[in-house]
Amino acid sequence: MSAVLLSSWSSANAQGASPLLVRHLLPVEAAMKAASAAIAQCKAGGFEVAVAILDRDGTMRLLAASPAVIPISVEIAQRKARASVMFQTSSAEFGARVHANPVFAASMQSVDPRLSGGTGALPISARGEFLGAIGVSGAAQGAQDEDCARAGLAAISETLR
Repeated sequence: MSAVLLSSWSSANAQGASPLLVRHLLPVEAAMKAASAAIAQCKAGGFEVAVAILDRDGTMRLLAASPAVIPISVEIAQRKARASVMFQTSSAEFGARVHANPVFAASMQSVDPRLSGGTGALPISARGEFLGAIGVSGAAQGAQDEDCARAGLAAISETLR
């Protein structure tokens, strides 16, 4: 494997291309705008929610919550977003996979018990590059959490183009 990596590096370097990778991050201002829009959408529906935005590695970029959110919603929003990041899909799709396959569910519980398959987290991508995920928790149903996450993404759609 070392020879393959060295060979790849050598050919890229010989062609004058940088061997370094460029990694894009969602700007904190965009994360704040997305979280604010998600909270506002849920607040309009009468729900106090938490919003977690993670980068592509699962590192927290932003955690925000409505003033009257219950503490468990803060934790669940993070777990939903983490599942979305780890599988680069919605937390609902991850949850469907968990429910359909008990062996997969057991392995995921042992690998990372911080994952939640509850509906409410969506991946964040820009120009075909996966950037992370937004997770929402606190509405009466997961579909409402996901609607709020979608509103957050809509608020930053120009940034993601």
